[in-house]
Amino acid sequence: IWTKILALNKSCQVDLAKDGGHKYFITFLDSSDAFPEQRAMAAFVLAVIVDGYKLGKESCLKANLIGVCLGHLEAPQLCEQPAEPL
Repeated sequence: IWTKILALNKSCQVDLAKDGGHKYFITFLDSSDAFPEQRAMAAFVLAVIVDGYKLGKESCLKANLIGVCLGHLEAPQLCEQPAEPL
């Protein structure tokens, strides 16, 4: 739901960062149980939270968003088949 809301109206980024909602999406992004499509949506929400909003950037940095993202870049590919496009 947040993906659709933020795609149309990014002003909600303030509420998400102020209320700690970014932590939910960082945890979800870091989850190995979530489907790749769901993690991609969490990454989109986090991108909107940090886009042009200082508190959003600072909150996500403190919550280790960069570490989580780097972990995905360094993670070995578990499947040999190319992923289907979203």
